[in-house]
Amino acid sequence: MSAIPNHYACITTPGGSVTHVVVPIGDFERLQAEHQALEASSAPGESEIDAALRVLHDPATAWHDAGTVFEQLVRRGLAPLRKERGLTQSDLAAMLELSQAQVSRLERDLDGASLRLLRRIATLLKPDGKQLRAG
Repeated sequence: MSAIPNHYACITTPGGSVTHVVVPIGDFERLQAEHQALEASSAPGESEIDAALRVLHDPATAWHDAGTVFEQLVRRGLAPLRKERGLTQSDLAAMLELSQAQVSRLERDLDGASLRLLRRIATLLKPDGKQLRAG
C-alpha cells in the first residue's frame, strides 16, 4: 500500500493502524476514475483472447485429465510419479508449499492427505502423454 499524504485526515486504531482516510470529493472522484480505467484496461484484449482460443483448439496441444493422474497417484503412490517427473522431494514440497518432511510422509502413506491436496498433487504431476499411458 502506498503512503497516505499528510494532508488527508486518518482514523486509526489504538495500535496506530489506519482504518479510514478522509479525502476531498475531487480526489475521491479522480481515484475512482483511475481505478475504473485500470479495471477496464486489465481485461484481456482481443488478441489475447484469439491467442488463447488458438491454443485451446490446436490439435497439437496436449490436455491431461487430473482425475487420471489422481487414480495413478492412489494406485502407484507418490514417489514413483514424482521421480518420473524428475522432481526431488524438495522440488515438489516447494511447488505444493509444504515442507520436505511432509512430502516424505505423503510418500510413505497417502491416508492422511486431504482430497484437495491429492488433487493439487495430481494437477502438478500431470505427465506427458507417454507417462500417462504407461501406468
